[in-house]
Amino acid sequence: EDIGEVELKNLPYPIHAFRVVAASKRVVVSAGVGNLGGLLEDDAERTLSALKAHRTASDPLILSHGGRVVEAALNRVLYEFPSASDAVKCAGEVQALMAGRNATVPAERRMHYQLGIHDGVDDGAIATATAIQESADLGGMTLSDTVYQQVSSELGTDLIDGGTLEDGTKVWKARPPTPDHAVHSHLHGPGVLLVLPFEQMGNEPGQDYLVDGITDDLISAISQYGEVRVVPRGSE
Repeated sequence: EDIGEVELKNLPYPIHAFRVVAASKRVVVSAGVGNLGGLLEDDAERTLSALKAHRTASDPLILSHGGRVVEAALNRVLYEFPSASDAVKCAGEVQALMAGRNATVPAERRMHYQLGIHDGVDDGAIATATAIQESADLGGMTLSDTVYQQVSSELGTDLIDGGTLEDGTKVWKARPPTPDHAVHSHLHGPGVLLVLPFEQMGNEPGQDYLVDGITDDLISAISQYGEVRVVPRGSE
């Protein structure tokens, strides 16, 4: 932290000084689709396309809360957040977004995320976050007790005691959001900005990746401003 010029007792002139600020403990969110196996078996191509679209839609929410991808696989993505509050708020918004998106597709084609949240980003913490994610309800999120203790006073929803996992981790569960408030739950307060994708006006399909890249870069750049909340194009 830059604290400007200071005067020291034994120096005849001021010096420019910085204060070292201790880093807060970072938090990891493990995300997976609980019913992905059945969807892939039914229609792999359609499922992979839908999975990509869902992740693209949720990316602005991740960025707006300071999140970043630390590991990605077919059915698990690990996100790192600067605080438990950011992680939990973002997870709630992502599940609300997914509930809204699922409301527009047939029940048999809906994807249900499971989200697990735990503090720490070392190998042990990531393994625990994955186990927590796998214990979550379809469309819901589960928090480790250490995360719960950090955010319990600011949660807008009640969590239920989820018991203890095999490794001894106590967890708390949030009920999945209902479609009634899903789409609009994250569109409140000032500074909300909806970024629509650019459209490729030419006849060269190979240029689509460039259009997508410009859109993603714009979303990423705007998300750096804390007073602006960027929401995905699927929101209304």
